[in-house]
Amino acid sequence: MSKALGYSLWLVPDSNSVLYRILERYIIQVSTEYKTPKFVPHVTLLGGLIDDEKDLCGKTKKLAEMLEPYEVQLGEIGSNGIYFQALLSKVSQANAVISANTLAQQVFGVNKGAYFPHVSLAYGDFSQEEIAMLQGDLTKRDLLGTEKNFLVKEVELWHTEGMVRDWCKVAVFPFKS
Repeated sequence: MSKALGYSLWLVPDSNSVLYRILERYIIQVSTEYKTPKFVPHVTLLGGLIDDEKDLCGKTKKLAEMLEPYEVQLGEIGSNGIYFQALLSKVSQANAVISANTLAQQVFGVNKGAYFPHVSLAYGDFSQEEIAMLQGDLTKRDLLGTEKNFLVKEVELWHTEGMVRDWCKVAVFPFKS
C-alpha cells in the first residue's frame, strides 16, 4: 500500500542534529536508487487519525503538555515486509515511547492495538533479496555509528493523507518543560 489515511503524530529528531542528517541522507540515497518516496526521518507516535484538523491540533497540544522530554534510542535494523516498514531501525529501550503512545491513544480516544516504535529508512515494495542486501549493507557500514539517540521534546502533527509526496506538516507542539 502506498497511500495513507488521515493525520499522524511524529517524533522527529532535531533537523540540525548529526543523527537527522545521517537518516535523511540514507533515506534520500535509497529513494533515489530504488525510485521510492522520500520522507522526513521520524518515529510515528500515532497514525491514521481521522478527525477535524482543529480538534486534532487541540488534542495534540493537550498531549504535548502532558509529556516531558525523553530520549529515543535506535537499534536493530530490520524489515516488516510492508510498504511503510520496508526497511527500518527499531527503537530500543522503548518504554518512554510506548508510554507516550498509550497516552496519545487515550487523549485521542482510539485503540490502535499493539505499537511498534521504529524509524523507517525506506518505504516501498522491495523484494526479499533487496531487503536482505540493504540490511546487510547497513549492518556492515554501521549506518548510525555512535549516533543512535535523539531527544524528543515536541510532537509534530502531519497530514498524511494520500501519496507520501503530498504529506505535509500541520503544526509542532512542544512538550512541557
